[in-house]
Parts: sequence; C-alpha cells; structure tokens
Amino acid sequence: VYNFFFFQAEDGIRDFCLSRGLGDVYKRQVHGETDIIARKAENYSKMSEIEVLRREIKLKTEAYDSLKQEFDEFKSDSQEYERALEEESSSKDKEINELKTKMETLTKKSDDMREQLRSLSLIHIS
Repeated sequence: VYNFFFFQAEDGIRDFCLSRGLGDVYKRQVHGETDIIARKAENYSKMSEIEVLRREIKLKTEAYDSLKQEFDEFKSDSQEYERALEEESSSKDKEINELKTKMETLTKKSDDMREQLRSLSLIHIS
C-alpha cells in the first residue's frame, strides 16, 4: 500500500489568506462598473436638474419678457390715450372759452339792443 501526499510549495507570493477564486474578481469588476454607472447616473441627474433649472429660468425669462412687452404696449397705449384726452380736453376748453366769449358778446349786444329800444320807446312817448 502506497500513500502519496502532495504538498504545494510556498513561493512567497500568496499571503496566508485563502484565495476566493476568480468569481470575486469578476464581482468586484461588476461592482466597480455599477459604481461608475451610479456615479454617471448621479452626474446625469445633477446635470438634468441643472438643465431643468436652466429651462425654468428660460421659460420664466420668456414669460417676463412677454409681460414686459405687454406692459410697455399698455403703457404706450395709455400714454397715447392720455395725450388724446388732453388734446380733447384742451380743444373742449378752447371751445368753451370761445362759447363764453360769444355769449359775452351776445349779452353785450342784447344789452345794447335793450338800451336802444328803451331810448326809442322814450322818444316815441315824448
């Protein structure tokens, strides 16, 4: 009966820890890749958050510009309306003043005519 025992010689490369086999190497690579993918996804999500904020800023800026344009148009229209009212008011004031002048003139003429009629009636009576 022969018994053979084989011993692996220590070459000093391996430490005392037991080898976990190639599966762990592949697992570490997969985990490393998923970590990279996770970091990339996180960066993309941060980028997408930034992009969302940029889009919100762009939309709010466009809305602001649109409202400002509407306000400017309204302001311009209201200024034109005020000018038209002022012109109309000044023309009405001018018409009123002309009518007052005519009325004063007519009142004076009427008074003069009354005076003439009185004088005529006095003449006929005497």
